[in-house]
Amino acid sequence: MTGAVARRGEGRERILAVATEMIAAHGVDGVSIRSINAAAGVSPATLHYHFGSLDNLVEAILETEMTPLMERRMEMLETARNSGISLTARVICEILTLPLANRIIEDEINGLRYVRFLARLYNDDHPSLYTIGNRYFSGRQQPLEELVYRALPHLPRDVVGLRMTSLTYAMVNTLADLKKGPRPPYAGKHPANGVSRKLLWQRVRTLIDFLTGALEAPVSPPAFECPEQTPDRTRRSRAP
Repeated sequence: MTGAVARRGEGRERILAVATEMIAAHGVDGVSIRSINAAAGVSPATLHYHFGSLDNLVEAILETEMTPLMERRMEMLETARNSGISLTARVICEILTLPLANRIIEDEINGLRYVRFLARLYNDDHPSLYTIGNRYFSGRQQPLEELVYRALPHLPRDVVGLRMTSLTYAMVNTLADLKKGPRPPYAGKHPANGVSRKLLWQRVRTLIDFLTGALEAPVSPPAFECPEQTPDRTRRSRAP
């Protein structure tokens, strides 16, 4: 490999790392090709040479990270099936959560950078999430989606779909702040020696407990469909 080729490859990797961090902090609309090139310390044309556009760069980051994550999820799913484990809502939440959590705990710098990038895209509802999902992962993710419906046959599919959307937001945003833990007024005393791996995994298990409970929760009675019929308002309306 020549020095020029090596430098081009290094420039691509620097752009991926720097863009991931910058987009996590500012969103896609808050960065530019010029600002990413400058922060990565590469020539003005480097990003365009490797990726063509900012949207293509965002998709490259997603594809690079999501491919091994999806492969790990499919491996966990296959192991569960072969072991005769019942594919409950909790098992599904573990399959969705644990590979991403492991990415953070085992490779803190790169893992946290990516999960915070992912959380920013979800919170900004960036279209790249749907583009990558449809292009690369729809066929592989579909079996997992169907398992969610099968695990919750008593719930309407639209309810399950909304809960899975909410679950994804909760999972990604909680993992993005995994080291920070609970916020005031719920925060306890912070560990004096930093956050240990054991504590991080305890937080992951708590997150999985929460996600499982959210998926399995009973559906509210019809009276709650209209805001005017909530218990508090009903009681106030009957007061003398």
